[in-house]
Amino acid sequence: MNKQNFGGGLGGGNGGSNGGRGGITDTKAGGFNFSDVYADQTEVSLSYFVNKSDNLILRNSVTQNLLGNVTTVFNNNQTNASDRLNHRLNFMVDTKIDSLTSLKVQPNLSYTDNESLNSSIYTRDFGTYNTSGSQRLTNHNTAPAISNNILLRKKFMRRGRTLSLNFNTNINNNDADNYNYNPETREKDNVKTVKIINQLNDQESESISQNTRLVYTEPLSKTLSLEFNYQNGYSHNTSDRFTYDFNPATLNYDLLNDSLSNVYENTILTNTAGFSFNKMDKKYNWNVGMAVQNTDRNNNNITRGFILKQNVFNYTPSAMFRYNFSNSKRLVFNYRGSTNQPTIQQLQPIPNNTNTQSIPLGNPNLKPEFNNTLRIAYNTFTVGKNRSLFVNVNLTQTSNKIANSSSLIESGVNQGKFAVLPVNVSGVYSGSLSSSLSLPIMAENKLNFHINISSNYDRDVNFTNALKNITNSWSINNGYRLVSNLDKLDLTAGVSGSINRATYSVQPSSNTRYYTFSPNISISYMFPGDIRWSVDADYNQNTGRGEDFDTHFTLVNSYLSKQFFKNRGTFKAAVNDLLNENQGVSRTANNNTIRDESYNVLQRYFMFSFTYSLNRMGGKNRIRGGEEGGKGRGGNGGGFGGGRQRN
Repeated sequence: MNKQNFGGGLGGGNGGSNGGRGGITDTKAGGFNFSDVYADQTEVSLSYFVNKSDNLILRNSVTQNLLGNVTTVFNNNQTNASDRLNHRLNFMVDTKIDSLTSLKVQPNLSYTDNESLNSSIYTRDFGTYNTSGSQRLTNHNTAPAISNNILLRKKFMRRGRTLSLNFNTNINNNDADNYNYNPETREKDNVKTVKIINQLNDQESESISQNTRLVYTEPLSKTLSLEFNYQNGYSHNTSDRFTYDFNPATLNYDLLNDSLSNVYENTILTNTAGFSFNKMDKKYNWNVGMAVQNTDRNNNNITRGFILKQNVFNYTPSAMFRYNFSNSKRLVFNYRGSTNQPTIQQLQPIPNNTNTQSIPLGNPNLKPEFNNTLRIAYNTFTVGKNRSLFVNVNLTQTSNKIANSSSLIESGVNQGKFAVLPVNVSGVYSGSLSSSLSLPIMAENKLNFHINISSNYDRDVNFTNALKNITNSWSINNGYRLVSNLDKLDLTAGVSGSINRATYSVQPSSNTRYYTFSPNISISYMFPGDIRWSVDADYNQNTGRGEDFDTHFTLVNSYLSKQFFKNRGTFKAAVNDLLNENQGVSRTANNNTIRDESYNVLQRYFMFSFTYSLNRMGGKNRIRGGEEGGKGRGGNGGGFGGGRQRN
């Protein structure tokens, strides 16, 4: 049994969501792997994995919606319990047909069964009127999937001349039933209006995709080659959604709600042809290429009897340059253009009323996104001296970015909610920088100093009540760490922090800035008799988020271990979150919303374990590292989300 999500840490950053984080997860997993290589060099592998996880999330959130001249507030207390079962079966055979031809086949099967119960009590404050309600949303869905990848590779007698053919097939099915019971009371001028939603949503979606890619490489010289490539892609997606109202006469859900029901199909055919030149030399290599992509899309609203056809051409250039100053120092530039198709949920023009704050509606007129991405990487290190510098820069510009256009519903049964329509926008940019520096202070790596600096910038565009809103958000993370590595004593001490800023063009008065701060220390000592004691402490502080979300807490973890059987076996007694203070908090600031959340995380628990190593690869260091569990800290400068897991 694996108790996951220990350590809520300090969530934050701009963009993103806390939807997939937090809560307490109980996971049971098992499986097997088989692999063998035969006399004819045929490689066969087979693996099976089963995973059952139960997750409980207790979440309290406050969301500010910025509408230009007014701010609405949505408070939500939510309990979500889910039970998920997943099976995965993977197979692979890689064989040589002859000395120049090989064939690799990789089929995969998976099946997921998920049940969840989401209960919430909420209020929507709009100044002139208020809405209060509760929701009980029960969901059960199954999702079988099958995929297969076939790769045929052919070498020719001339060195560097190759031909490869790749077939990739994916078949997915998702069948879901959810029951939505949602009573609401709206109060305006002391007049109360009650509304009750009691519905069954029967949803089924299917997806079939097939991609074929043909690549031919022709050497032009010993260091220069020309590649031709062609790719054909076919994707067919269906989404059937039928909503039934509860019938008090029959006590069944048998009244079809036509306004919330729809059958929709989406077919996409892409053809891409391109070429690239590849140069490889001792000190450098580069690649320059160009491709032309044609996308033919057919959106069929079967329920409404409406078909929309779209045909789009895109040019997708690519370039890469790598320069090797030495074996331990290099500089890399990489540029690539790519497209991103809208999902069938973004296309299907049917409202979804299961959200207590908004009514999303698909837009069949969406165009594909196009991304221009530039990546720059520089790294240098000194072997054996723990001296290194890593710098990575990522820049992205997106045309026809799929964003949301939100408008407040002023009347009707959904008054007070937001109508959300995905639309294409321009002027979207993002960039990130990450860097780390390691310096030896004492010889033989006995004391080292580490510095981590990272930053992110996003310029997003969306529409709020028909007003164009530009959100500029940025964050800076910085951390410093001293690490000692003595014979019996290990000591790590560090401090890290972050600043996050978001500005909104439609409502500058709601611009926000918030901070995180976290010093930490870890001590580990080996006593006589192969007994090790370790303790680490982390102080975490949030500021700038509001009274209920400005938190501070200290995490203290410790263990005592004893080694047996010539250091092959280790018994360990551990306590995690000794002070029982662990908390989960996060802030998300993007588009026209500011969202603060607090959620449950795993707090103090004790664990006793015994491990035995059958293979002492790495000798003493491996045993020592294993006994220290999760003591090591990854980059101190990169935020605090997710906390620390101790096994």
